[in-house]
Amino acid sequence: MGRETFTIRKVEQIILPVLSECNFQLADIEIIRGKNRAILRIYIDKNGGITVDDLAHFSSRIGDIIDAEGLFDHSYTLEVSSPGLNRRIRYPVDFDRYAGKEIRIKTRKKIQGSNQISGILLGMEGGSVAVRKGESRILVDIEDIDHANLIYDWGDSNGGKKRYGK
Repeated sequence: MGRETFTIRKVEQIILPVLSECNFQLADIEIIRGKNRAILRIYIDKNGGITVDDLAHFSSRIGDIIDAEGLFDHSYTLEVSSPGLNRRIRYPVDFDRYAGKEIRIKTRKKIQGSNQISGILLGMEGGSVAVRKGESRILVDIEDIDHANLIYDWGDSNGGKKRYGK
């Protein structure tokens, strides 16, 4: 297990009880390390959507807890944010939660000749993510996913021209 993975798992362990207490859900965690400073980004959500007050409350609750663990060698900046419209999907529960939505998955190895799969998310099946692409059903082992994002469709609000998703 690499340093980033260890740190992310440790942060998850620290914040999950606070998330549960506040009825929030963890969407993602990322660490961006610079020369002398790191950024710890935690993306949270809740049913009905997250507010700025929710983000501020959660940030103030966890900042001191994370500091006490001494997870960073240098100074770091804590950023707590909503996952946004093109949210990253990382956890198995989220692949089930967003079943029926359009998704784009980038894989670590080629599946059917490509490292990218776009289609309708069907949910988890065992340790795999099921996606419908046209008439095909594709299973992607969750361990083979580099990243996955929902694709937000603006519908008629922009003339149907743009869709967003990484």
